Amino acid sequence: MTKKRKIINLCNSKIGVVGNIGLRTAYIINNLKAKQNISSFSISRGILDKSGQSYTYGIFKNIPSILNYIRVHFFKNFNHKYFDILIFDFFVLLYLRFIKPNKNDVIHLWEMSPKIIKYLNKKGSKIILDVPIAPHIYRQEIENQLHPKLSSNQN
Repeated sequence: MTKKRKIINLCNSKIGVVGNIGLRTAYIINNLKAKQNISSFSISRGILDKSGQSYTYGIFKNIPSILNYIRVHFFKNFNHKYFDILIFDFFVLLYLRFIKPNKNDVIHLWEMSPKIIKYLNKKGSKIILDVPIAPHIYRQEIENQLHPKLSSNQN
C-alpha cells in the first residue's frame, strides 16, 4: 500500500473568491481532490468550498481587508501588509502544529514569509513559493530578513 503524499496550500487570501490569488488556489485544491494518492490541506483567511481539510482564520478573516481599507481611505503610507503577514504567520504556524508537515510533504506557499519558510525548512518539507506581485521595497525587506548576510554585504 502506497502512503499518501501530503500537499499543504498556504494562502494569505480567501480561497475561491474571484479577484485574488485565492481563486487560483481553489482550482489547485479542486484538482487535488481527484487524486487518490494525495491528501490535501489548506490554511487561509477563508474558503468558499469547505470540503476537505481546510483551516481558516474564523472570525478574524476580515482583519487584513479592514487594514487595507484603512490604508486606501485614510492613511496612504500605512504599512498594512506588515500586520497582514503577522496574522498569516500566526494562523499558519498554529495550524501547522496539527497538520505536522514533514520531509515528504509539499507546501504550496503564496506569501513571502520568513517565519513560515524557516519553520518548514526545519521540517525538511519541499516548498513551492508562489509569490504574487509585491512592491519592490517590500520584497527587498523580506529578502533581507531571509538572507541577512547578503543584505550586510550590499551596504
